[in-house]
Amino acid sequence: MHIELVDSLRCPHPHEDTWLVASVTRFEGRDIVEGSLGCPVCRRQYAVREGEVDFTVSVAPGGDALPPAAAAGTAARPGETQQAAAFTLVPDEEVFLRARALLALGEPGGIVLLGGAHARNADAFEDEVQVTTLLLNAPAGLRPSGRYPSAMRATDTVPVAGGGLRGAWLDRDTATPAIMAAAARALRRGGRLVAPVEVMLPAGVRELARDRREWVAEGEGGMSAPVAIRRR
Repeated sequence: MHIELVDSLRCPHPHEDTWLVASVTRFEGRDIVEGSLGCPVCRRQYAVREGEVDFTVSVAPGGDALPPAAAAGTAARPGETQQAAAFTLVPDEEVFLRARALLALGEPGGIVLLGGAHARNADAFEDEVQVTTLLLNAPAGLRPSGRYPSAMRATDTVPVAGGGLRGAWLDRDTATPAIMAAAARALRRGGRLVAPVEVMLPAGVRELARDRREWVAEGEGGMSAPVAIRRR
């Protein structure tokens, strides 16, 4: 997890919006490889392992592990493990170029959320478009360009500050109603959300176009203060 991305993350537990505090056990460059992110309001701790923040389980002040309220009662879907095992890191150049156009990434800068298997395109987005990628529920062990990724695991939320995302590209596994709604809230005004065509649009976005594969929508929410993200 790139250290400067921490400012854009939020505790998924329902309470007042607040930043998270990093406790780092191991750094590699400006990436947090091992450690935890703590919430100063509810005092829950979320582990960081291999660069990925696990928001599906928190540790309460007393040391007991428990799921955050946003994830309680939600189980993994059948086939999820098998899909992860079959994942390949080979990106599809045509798919990447199409997604870049749909997300309106003509200029560098900002944070783009890549859901599930779309994580395979993280290198292309960072190197060719010069945006910062944040991976959601990527296949285990992913290491774009040998680096530790900026990644998070969440069940039915996108724990990012409102207006913190320039764009979000979700696949069939990550485009659940709850994640879609959370991604829409995290988009800045004019930010793009791209999802499979069979998924319903969440509130807070306006559809721009669709084809047989995906639709693209534009965020109608407010803009939060920009967060400076430096390239590695």
